[in-house]
Amino acid sequence: MIESKQILPQSKMSRLSRSLILTLFQKKIKMGLPIIGGGAGTGLSAKCK
Repeated sequence: MIESKQILPQSKMSRLSRSLILTLFQKKIKMGLPIIGGGAGTGLSAKCK
């Protein structure tokens, strides 16, 4: 399992570099772990309809 404390920056609000994100994804893929994404918007498209 990937230890997030060793890989991720100290601050919870730090921005991760693209290369670090890709490295983490590649490690998960090699381990056979699923990559699950999610998000939330402002609801602007719902307000404009």
